[in-house]
Amino acid sequence: MSVLGMLLSLLLLISSLQQPTSSHSVLHDIATHDEKDKVLLADVILSSLNATATCLEKENLFSDVMTTLRILQAYVKGVMELWAMNPAMEPISKKMKMFSIKLEELVNKSISYSSVALSGNLGIFEVLTRADFWKILQPSPLIKDTVIPIELTPLEPMKEDSSESCLATLLNNRGNSESCTYSDVCRQLMTTPANLHDLKIQQLLFFLSSKMIGCTNGMFEHTQDYLNRVCSNLMDMNAQIESFKYHSSFRSDFLESIMFCGAAGFHEFYKPHWLVNILHWQNATDGCFSTSCK
Repeated sequence: MSVLGMLLSLLLLISSLQQPTSSHSVLHDIATHDEKDKVLLADVILSSLNATATCLEKENLFSDVMTTLRILQAYVKGVMELWAMNPAMEPISKKMKMFSIKLEELVNKSISYSSVALSGNLGIFEVLTRADFWKILQPSPLIKDTVIPIELTPLEPMKEDSSESCLATLLNNRGNSESCTYSDVCRQLMTTPANLHDLKIQQLLFFLSSKMIGCTNGMFEHTQDYLNRVCSNLMDMNAQIESFKYHSSFRSDFLESIMFCGAAGFHEFYKPHWLVNILHWQNATDGCFSTSCK
């Protein structure tokens, strides 16, 4: 099961509600790019979210899940504000309020479980899981072949630092956005094009966090360029995963890329036909998302 599927469904919902729609078979119409009934579509996705929340209630929610849940809460708030301006969405808005209550319960459970597991020291997760940390970024077009100025400062060996310690240093300086500090080692680790998916996501989370804080100094002058470069690469990877017919070995990476690049404002990741396939990965019995090909 992947909690990322839950977040992805809601992110896709935001872009799906931008156009007036009307039809009967939601999944069929998304797949064929026909017009959709936005209330019906919202109900389908919200039902999926509720089922996933039920699945999560039975899970041990570790600290990395807390971050995902907090990002999801930011989007739930944004969607509820959007729907509040549309009388046609009033019936589904009531369901969303009920889901937001269930989501808050999951967040509290995750914080409690992680606090015990980490002996009360949540470390960098303490900041990442604050209710007011994550914000919805404005949509930004994904641009291929982004050119980023090269800094000529000599680079240090990367063995002394890890991506987690770089993020911790950044978050510890969150009180003053003009003095966001980083070492040359962190600059090298976070700006050098990565081959491994996990490192790409770590770079993405690092620069996303700098956006939330408001860092503008040094390499953070080019934060949007770095986000664009990583997400352009992840878009290519997702297209390749699609060509592999979403093999189970790559589904988690596929969902993770959409979650973080979507949170970075790259709405190109909200592809309707991807939503169709992801909804088909959900088990109708327990609401969990499967990473198997069955």
